[in-house]
This record gives sequence, C-alpha cells and structure tokens, in this order.
Amino acid sequence: SAGAGQPPAFEAAAGGGKVLQVIYASTDTSVSSTSTTYADTNLTADITPASGSKVLVLVSQNSSTVVYASAAVYVRIKLFRDSTELEYYPSFQWHYAPTINASSSNGNWGGNNSFSYLDSSPGGNGSTALTYKTQFASDDGGVGDQVYVQQGAGRSSITLIEIGA
Repeated sequence: SAGAGQPPAFEAAAGGGKVLQVIYASTDTSVSSTSTTYADTNLTADITPASGSKVLVLVSQNSSTVVYASAAVYVRIKLFRDSTELEYYPSFQWHYAPTINASSSNGNWGGNNSFSYLDSSPGGNGSTALTYKTQFASDDGGVGDQVYVQQGAGRSSITLIEIGA
C-alpha cells in the first residue's frame, strides 16, 4: 500500500505472457499463377510450441501482377497452420497501369503487404512441430491475368512468436 503522497503500487499478474521462442523465415523464390486455385508461396516456418501456448504470426507478403486487362487484379492470400486455414486476406489489390502506348493496358504493380494473426489455440504439445505457411491465387474476374509472389527477388518473411500460457 502507498504512503501519504506516494503513488499506489501496481504488481503484474504472475505467470503467462512470456515470449518463449521466436522463429523467422524468408524467401525470395518467385512463384506465378493465373489460376484462382490456391498454391504455396514458398513462405513457410515451423515452430514447436508448448501445450497451452499461443503463437503470434507476423507476415510480410510480397505480391505483384502483370496486368493485361483494364481492370483490378487481386492477389488473394491465405494463412495456414498445417492444413488448417486460419485467415483469408482478400485485399491485396493491384490496378492496371497504362503504359506510354495508349493502345496497350499492360502494367506491373506490386509491393509488400503485412498482416498478423494470433493463433490462440494452436494445439502444440511441446514435441510436435507446427507448420505455418501462406498460399496465393489470382482473382481477376476470369480475365487470366498473371499474379506473382516474390517476383524479381522480392522478399517475403514470416515471424512466429510463441507466447507462454
């Protein structure tokens, strides 16, 4: 308890919330697709969390498109733990960029998009590795535009942070 003129004493709750391990992985291997079927981006990392731990996933996903239509092209991204889909990110959108030739609508847009996900119940048991990865697909309204991840040595990264129970 605080004395006269002293601020009240605060104590942190005991246990939990400690960072137990940090895993980092990156890739610059280019992958392309014109399909709406999801494919691996080559961005993957393994972690072996203790029972009751949470895993904070931080991703910086490089994506781009070469656009042949005068419409928006979306690079759809999904985050997985092993075969379980954790999150869907539909908003990586690249609009066409007309070139100097006015009769052509070819263009190339790209960059990195970052997102995070707290996996509050990954199911780790302290001895089995869990694999986190991203997958991507094209969504351009059926035009067939090509989308990329890690094009031109663009780098994507994933960081897994185990937070103790």
